[in-house]
Amino acid sequence: MGPLDGYDIAVVVAQAFERIGVDYFLGGSMASSLQGPPRFTNDIDFVANLRTHHVQELKTALAVDFEVDEVALLECVKARRSWNIFHTPTATRIDLFPVGPSEFDVEELMRRQRRDLGEGRSLFVKSPEDTCCANSTGIGMAARPTPSNSATPWACPSSRERP
Repeated sequence: MGPLDGYDIAVVVAQAFERIGVDYFLGGSMASSLQGPPRFTNDIDFVANLRTHHVQELKTALAVDFEVDEVALLECVKARRSWNIFHTPTATRIDLFPVGPSEFDVEELMRRQRRDLGEGRSLFVKSPEDTCCANSTGIGMAARPTPSNSATPWACPSSRERP
């Protein structure tokens, strides 16, 4: 097997979500690249319906090759804020965004589509219509609270102590 690409890493995370019962979809540039012209990306974006009881299970499911700050992730899940985990061998950042509070956000999760990536790999991806809508309006992943676009302090308390 050759070096891992971003989709290989995304599938590992998706499989962990599925094993622990978390609804999710791949979004951002990786999703839009599966649905149209490739776009450059430095990270992997997931929208996931994580709950507090999933955090320990996710850390356990990703124990090999992933850095999951359980305390910080738990705080962010409680606060319904985004957080990131890392695939350490490749230094790939995986951004985890919560499902938003609106009816549209819930419906967006329901519209996700399973995408076959070949070689027995598949995962749920944001629907092409939602990707197109988000890209044309600029309200996609970037509209979710992050350090660069939030008017309020984004970092969860323990993340300030993160090395």
